[in-house]
Amino acid sequence: MAMQPELESAIDDVINEAIVQDDDGKSIEIVMDDLKDKVASSNIKKKITEEFDNVLKLLNYKNMAQEIFRRWYVDGRIFYHVIVDQNNLTSGIQELRYIDPRKIRKIREIKKEKDIQTGVEVVTTVNEYYVYNDKVQATTSTSGSNNLPGVKIAKDSIVNINSGLMDARRSTVLSYLHKAIKPLNQLRMVEDATVIYRISRAPERRIFKINVGNLPKLKAEQVMNDLMAKYKNKITYDAQTGQVTSNVRNLSMLEDFWIPCREGVASTEVTTLGGAENLGVMEDVIYFEKKLYKSLGVPVARLDPQEAFSLGRTTEITYLKKIFFSISSKIITLSN
Repeated sequence: MAMQPELESAIDDVINEAIVQDDDGKSIEIVMDDLKDKVASSNIKKKITEEFDNVLKLLNYKNMAQEIFRRWYVDGRIFYHVIVDQNNLTSGIQELRYIDPRKIRKIREIKKEKDIQTGVEVVTTVNEYYVYNDKVQATTSTSGSNNLPGVKIAKDSIVNINSGLMDARRSTVLSYLHKAIKPLNQLRMVEDATVIYRISRAPERRIFKINVGNLPKLKAEQVMNDLMAKYKNKITYDAQTGQVTSNVRNLSMLEDFWIPCREGVASTEVTTLGGAENLGVMEDVIYFEKKLYKSLGVPVARLDPQEAFSLGRTTEITYLKKIFFSISSKIITLSN
């Protein structure tokens, strides 16, 4: 879906509104103004800031901020494998390696025991880990699966940031593009139907009104068929072989119409039936295109290329601030 031109332009608008750099080139920083000095001294705040800057450096956030946000926004979840030195754990995080969210799933093994007195099953232990498989996974999470193929990875080694949107059963993480599936399919179907209709109705056709006089029905039909065959059969001469060929062209809805007329009603007449008279009418396509933009939260006014562009129209995209703080606040968990 993200590769469709309408969605791609909408996603670019979302990213441009969410990722904004200051004059010093920074697009994100950690603020600890509400952190009381009794809880954290200036030395601790300094270490937190240094570690936060280190995480941004590992993510190459200065150059990859738009790409990171795009991955998270489109997929609805983003995974990073935290690489550390087993021989020197005090050296901290050595690398943050991006993982395709379709190739990793979280496993939650729940063990229950029945209480002897009440007879109710009580959860005793919950074991959580990740399974990575180079093949694309069908689902994102499961419970109590021990025989899944792949590499088992500890929970602490994976950083998972999702969109927070869940399906009705709250078992699958959804993307922000999920609500645009139906409007996009409707837009594509309307566009295809419009193109088929315009192509099929585009040719101009002639209407032959033939005066058959007072001939009986069978004789009138015979006259009509003879005239149709006369105009539809094309005699051609092949100069190479010297043969004369007859190219028969069958009558169809895209070609001429032949209508018999009785004497006294109308004389023989040939008129033209116009085609493609409504080529410029695109209200139905524009309607579904606006519906698609509304589903993504992008202002419909940006569909108009003559609309003046201005930065920071907070009244148009209101939920981007919440989305941005959702992902930026969870980056802090990497430092832990």
